[in-house]
Amino acid sequence: MDEAVEKERTSTNGAYIWFHYKTQFAAQGRLHVIQMEVPVPVNASAEERERLLQEALAGLDQFSARLEQRLNQTSTPRKAPGEEGGRNGPSRPTGPREPPAEMRPSTSARPASAPVAPVENRMPPSASQLRRRMAPALPSTPGVFGNLNSDLTLPQFLQILRDNFNIDSKHAMRLLGVRSLSNINLREALDQLRYLLAQHSSAAGRTASASTSAPSSSVSASVSLSEQAYPAVFSQRELSQGRVREELIVEEESEEEEQASAEASHSSLPSQEQQFEDEDSQREEQEYVFDEEGDEPGQWDQEQGGGYEREDGDEGEELNLEDTGRRQLSLQERIHARTLLNKMREARGGTPASQARLTVLWNVIGEQISEDELRELIGRIWGVTALKQLSIDQVEALISWAKQDNFDRDVAAILALH
Repeated sequence: MDEAVEKERTSTNGAYIWFHYKTQFAAQGRLHVIQMEVPVPVNASAEERERLLQEALAGLDQFSARLEQRLNQTSTPRKAPGEEGGRNGPSRPTGPREPPAEMRPSTSARPASAPVAPVENRMPPSASQLRRRMAPALPSTPGVFGNLNSDLTLPQFLQILRDNFNIDSKHAMRLLGVRSLSNINLREALDQLRYLLAQHSSAAGRTASASTSAPSSSVSASVSLSEQAYPAVFSQRELSQGRVREELIVEEESEEEEQASAEASHSSLPSQEQQFEDEDSQREEQEYVFDEEGDEPGQWDQEQGGGYEREDGDEGEELNLEDTGRRQLSLQERIHARTLLNKMREARGGTPASQARLTVLWNVIGEQISEDELRELIGRIWGVTALKQLSIDQVEALISWAKQDNFDRDVAAILALH
């Protein structure tokens, strides 16, 4: 009975794939077993794999020829005494032919060359000869490795996923595109997972290197797989299925992110429109009130107890104009103010600002705005009441903003928003 088993054995660094071939046959009442193992590097090229397999088959042919020659030599002394005692001479040459006739049908998977031919004169077997030698012993199940579920149980498969890939069964089923792990070829599934995770981790590594120059200090098991080039042992159909499945997973994740961002933007649009409408209505009401005040100049002073009398002079008029100016913004000014407000709110951080940077902020602001306006501004933007509560990123954003020419007008526009 012939057996062909391809096993992957992981060394200390997981750099080899071991191809194991074993065949057995009976000759002269004894069971003979021929076993061969070929280590192939993971990142070996097609020429190197072909060379290793050819050398292994050449050695197998040489060993088979030597074994056949030895069997022929050992079979001759057994039948020689019986043939010398008998009178039938022509039956003597038929003795040595019977053992090879018994052996050849059982070893059809590896046709041996003539024992008299020297090994160095034989040409190395080609890839087609390799397939012809191995084809009778391989199972009929399609796939690269055949049906090898007996070599890998489900608990072993799950243990390998946890130890080497740091994933669970649900993640594995999602990558493989299956609903259960009980009715699949676990060996092929393990190889496909290794390929998919290597591709995914290499893509993630390229993205991380493009976004930041400093490498991460924590290295997971899946990222370490990107350093190894996976061998080309899959068929074209399996490679295409793996790539399509990986593209579908990436597209699904991108669609989920786009859908979440679209929902967030749609949910924020009604609130912004409603806020703009409320501001328009408030502005119209304020303009209407100011018109009435212009018609009756003495009514405001009587109701407020003379708070803003005409006798106060230019200072009262300036305060009144400043107060009305803060409440009357055009649509373009409101949009500009809200854009600045949202941009400043993006400045976050947990590191508090030093006293030196706060002093720089005061020096840059100077007399552009007052202390009360600055306190109201940071409360409107970040919801804090003191400069000491600001982070270093927020203080740096204020310093950069205060260096602009329109800083005081932008602050007044933001404070005029309701």
